[in-house]
Amino acid sequence: MFYVIAFSIVVVLIVVILINRAGNKEMDRKMHDSGADAMISAFHIEGIGLGRRADCDLFLFSDKVVIDHNGRKFEILLARMRAAVVKTEQEIYEKDKSVVGRALIGTLLVPGWGTIVGGMSGIGTKKVKGKSNTYLILNFVNNNGKLAGVTFLNNFNIIRVNKFCEAVNNKISENKTETVIL
Repeated sequence: MFYVIAFSIVVVLIVVILINRAGNKEMDRKMHDSGADAMISAFHIEGIGLGRRADCDLFLFSDKVVIDHNGRKFEILLARMRAAVVKTEQEIYEKDKSVVGRALIGTLLVPGWGTIVGGMSGIGTKKVKGKSNTYLILNFVNNNGKLAGVTFLNNFNIIRVNKFCEAVNNKISENKTETVIL
């Protein structure tokens, strides 16, 4: 019985790896064709005028991030970006408290790289049990001069999500021209 279970786990892992590899090749093709520096696919959660779980491709260019949902495009100029972060649901939630609406957008504390904290008042240390989702959060200053954010879900390619986030933050750093007074 143990061998059947072990064999089943190995087969599932192999299938997941093959699917992930095929997805990465497709994303690499889209990235190359668009001339982008980095690319990731994810589901929109909140922040722009798309429905929840809308399938999006995010492209990083030298001056902007482009969010593409079936040809409908949204652009965030890197000059307006403050940070890109990856957070797990366990890092965001507390027992029986949904702080997604407040915490995913968050507040930038450290200029440049930034960390997301917002909306966490009254949060204890108890964690929600169960499946943990992984979110990519892009913080930027909107047209009204206020901090805003757009949140995406990606549970399938965590390594690529982290690399995309790192690339965005590096570009933000490169494009930073303002002086920060402490």
